[in-house]
Parts: sequence; structure tokens; C-alpha cells
Amino acid sequence: MPMSGNTLKLIKSNYWQTYCEIQTIVDICERKFVNNTKYMNKLIESVYRTASLTNKLIDIFIAKKCVNNSQLESTVRKLKELFGELINQWIKNECKVIIDSLYKRTVKPLIEIINNYWLISLDSTPEEQQIKVIALRVLTILCINRKAVKQLINECTYSQFLTSLITNESSELILREAIDLMLQLTKQLIDKSKTSGVNVSPVKHIAHQSEDPFPQFVINDFIYCLTKVIEEAKNAKIILLICATFANMSFVDIESIVNSNALNVILGNPIVADDIFIRDQIITILANIARKFPLEIVSSGGLIYIINSLQLRYEDMEEEQQLLALERIQQKVSVAIARLANSASVTQIFFRLNAVKRLIDLCKIPEERNFNDNVLIACMAALKSLKYRDLYCN
Repeated sequence: MPMSGNTLKLIKSNYWQTYCEIQTIVDICERKFVNNTKYMNKLIESVYRTASLTNKLIDIFIAKKCVNNSQLESTVRKLKELFGELINQWIKNECKVIIDSLYKRTVKPLIEIINNYWLISLDSTPEEQQIKVIALRVLTILCINRKAVKQLINECTYSQFLTSLITNESSELILREAIDLMLQLTKQLIDKSKTSGVNVSPVKHIAHQSEDPFPQFVINDFIYCLTKVIEEAKNAKIILLICATFANMSFVDIESIVNSNALNVILGNPIVADDIFIRDQIITILANIARKFPLEIVSSGGLIYIINSLQLRYEDMEEEQQLLALERIQQKVSVAIARLANSASVTQIFFRLNAVKRLIDLCKIPEERNFNDNVLIACMAALKSLKYRDLYCN
């Protein structure tokens, strides 16, 4: 929201109090986590530096009696994101200490409970269903521990308890918990893809590691059962969890997703056009597939889905989480367009359907991208890719 120098003076004292509290929390984090990872050290430094910069900008704008709203908005937003991530990491570390002491005694008994109650008929009592829900939820929480994840993947490898449960379960409550567990298991694929490199086959790389095995056929089973569920799914929360799980797997194994026809099934579900959070996950899938299979994006209807996503506006969003989701969508759509620009025929479609004009507007008008610099960089990269392809074609 634009503000004047006088307005800034009124919030100066409030921000100073916030600034002091941020410094206190940063100091606690530095002392509490003495053996911090490089990521945590960098995060702590970034929070401190951005908080100091925000304070400095406020003083400069007050002195000049002129406020650069775009710069201030961008800096405060960055501070909010960094500080939120620092708190999340803090909570995660605290939880990990507790969970590390629990997983050895709980994983196998919980899986036995789930397997035993899976054999119960569809007419099981609410109490019996609730036991299975609680067991699944505890396993999901335990996924913060890598050894617990390894144990669960081994169970998926040898007994296929999770895919069998998801494929045959009729209760939406239990189904949601089971898919949420699968989502947590596949999150490690993203971490592995970062360390494996783009040109390596991450799935094969993972499968041959004794420390964290994630065999190819387990991923194939996950893809098959989720594709089967989403064909009939009408619950938005279940569809969101399924799409998020596919998004995780798309970082390492887009070939299996393409070959399973999952993309056509996902885009064929009418709910995926209405929910901003589901759209966020689907754009991730499309952006990853675009790297290697641009024509699959076109044939499945994904190209139109990408262009429609580019036209979304912030004024239509009612909640802060929706605004953040739209920022992510704009950034990932731009990445997808940059990748699809390698195909001459696809590039011409972008020009014909005014996608290029929309990218230019996102670059030129800060309000259209909610003052987000990451969106600006992604849009500029997409425009650069489209320009080179257009010059080459002409």
C-alpha cells in the first residue's frame, strides 16, 4: 500500500520494536544451534541483514520526505519470507529432536495397525477408522526423520501397504491421510534432485544408494495409484495432495508421469481449474515436464492451462495465502514458458495468444506482480528466450 513520509513516521516506532524482537530471536537461534548447517547460517545472516536494511530505508525515506513504495514493499516482503523460514526451521529442529527418539519404537507397530485395520470390512466403525487415521498421521509426522522415511520406503517396497491402502480405501478422511503420508515421503525426492544434478537420473541415483533407497518401481506404483484415484476424485483437498505429490515426483521422473497418461487425467479433472493452490502444484508439474516434453504439454492441454494461469490477477485473490500462491504461479509459469520457447511451434502460440504482452506487463507494472522481484526476473528470462527463438525463426 502506498504511503507518505508522514505515514512512515507513525510506523517507525512500531517497526523499531519489531526490529529489536527479530534481533533477539536471531541471537537465540545462533546460540541454540551452534552446529548450524550452511543453509541455517546463511538464513540467519539474511534475516539480520534484511531487517537492518528495512530499518535503514525507513530512516532514509523519512529524511528525504519521499517514499519509494516499490523498494520498501519488496524489502519488507523479503524480510517476512526470510523470518518465516527461520521460524519454520527452528520449529523443525525442535520437532526433530523429539521425533528422533520416537521413530525406532513406533514405525513398525503403526504400520501393523494400518495393515490390520485395512483388512477390516468397509463397514468398519468410526472408532476403527479413527485409529487408522491417527496411525497414518503419526507416520506422516515421523517423516521428519530420514531413518523413519527409509523404514517406510522399505515397507512400500516389500509390502506395498501404502499404495494398496490408497487404491482400495473408500473413506475420504483415511484417503487424505494416506496420500499426505505419500506426499511427505516424496518430498525427499526434491532434496535428492538438488544434490544429484539436472543431467543425472536422480531416481536411479537414489535407488542405488544404500542410505536412502527409493526404487523406481515404488515411484511407478505411486504414480499408478494416484492417477487411478484422481480420475474419480471430487474432494479438492485430496486433489491438492495428489497434485503436490506428483509435483514432488516430477523433479526426478517426468518420463513415468508422461508415460502413465497422468497429466491428461489431472488436467481433465474440472476442479483443477478453480483452486489456486491446486493450480500452483500443477504449474510445477508442467514446468518440469516442459524441460523435456514440450509437445506433451501442448497435446494434454497444458499449454492453454499455462497461458490461462498467466492471466490471473491479484485483485481477484481474497487471502494472503492466495496472493503468495499467485506469486509462485507467475514465477513458475515464466520458467515453463522459457523452457517451452525451445520449440518454434509452441513459441508462435505464445505470441498469438498474447502471452508475451502479459509477460511485458508483469515486468513493467510492479503491482501486476505484487512487487515481487523473483517474478520480474523469471518474466525477463522468459521474454529473452522467446525473443531469441522469434529472431531465429524469422
